[in-house]
Amino acid sequence: MAFKTYEQVLAYKRSWYQKNKKKRHAYLVQYYQSHKEQRNAADRILRRRVRTEILDHYGNRCICCGEDREVFLAIDHVNGGGYADKGKHRRSGTGLYVWIKKNGYPDGFQILCHNCNWAKEVGICPHQAGKVK
Repeated sequence: MAFKTYEQVLAYKRSWYQKNKKKRHAYLVQYYQSHKEQRNAADRILRRRVRTEILDHYGNRCICCGEDREVFLAIDHVNGGGYADKGKHRRSGTGLYVWIKKNGYPDGFQILCHNCNWAKEVGICPHQAGKVK
């Protein structure tokens, strides 16, 4: 089939898509079901890679207590607002990490261990309580 203009190509693609929509959907459903394990493994690798990049960029250690084991670290909003960000933009977990990476590692985030992050949420971290005068 020879097309003279790009608009003819687009028209052909649209008509083909409309004619084959149900068949294509059935194929994709079958494909995703039969390749579930491979997709999950690839997703896990991607999530770990993005998280590691974010942690590396922001210092890879808790700024409060110095914890550096990756399993204990979390991203934290410096001035709070994590719940508002999660609700307003539906960003949390991997979605937040991807957003941070796409937006060039903006200021306003820091690394805290889960203990310090929780303590910050409910008051003041015990590590900081001894330093306050």
